[in-house]
Amino acid sequence: MKVALIYLGQTILQNQSIGRLSKPIKNEPITTTGNSYVIRKRYLKFIRMTDILNFQRGQIVGACIVGASITKTTEMCGVSRSTVSKVITAFEKEEKISSLKQNSGRKPKLSDMDRQTLMRIVTKDHKSTAPKLNDHLENPVSTKAVRWVLHKARFHGWAAIRKPLLAKTNIAKCLEWSKNL
Repeated sequence: MKVALIYLGQTILQNQSIGRLSKPIKNEPITTTGNSYVIRKRYLKFIRMTDILNFQRGQIVGACIVGASITKTTEMCGVSRSTVSKVITAFEKEEKISSLKQNSGRKPKLSDMDRQTLMRIVTKDHKSTAPKLNDHLENPVSTKAVRWVLHKARFHGWAAIRKPLLAKTNIAKCLEWSKNL
C-alpha cells in the first residue's frame, strides 16, 4: 500500500511495508490518480534550525521513525542535514519535538482588542486625531504608536484633494479667453 506525504509541493510515496521513500516525478502537473499523487517538484532553499515549525519537526521525527535516512528526510522536508540530525538527537535524548522559542520577541503594546477599537473608531469618524483615539484605549500609549498601528492598517492622515481644483473665477476667465480666440 502506498501513502503520499505531501509537503511544500513535493510528493514522496512511501511504501509502508518496506519503509522506503521514492522521489516524485519532475515537472509533472498536479494530478491525482488512485492512491498516488504527482505534484510539481519545487526547489527549496534549506531552512535553519530556529526557523522550522513544529509541524516540520514532527515530520522529521515521523520520517526517522518510519526508517528514512537523513538524506531522504532532508530532501523531503527541505531542511539541512544538520537540522535533521539536531531534531532527531533532541527527540532521542529528551523526546522533545517542539521549539522552546515560541514566546520570544518584544510584546506588542496594543492588544488585538485595542486595534479593533481603533479601526472601528477610524472607520466611523475618519477625522479623529491620534490623541483623541488614544483616549478610547484601555491602556493609553504614545500617539506615534497609534499612528503606526493605523498606518499598518492602511489608514493614512492625508487630507483629501479639494475639488474642483480651479476656482470659479479662474473657470470664467478660461472660458472668456477661449471665446476670444
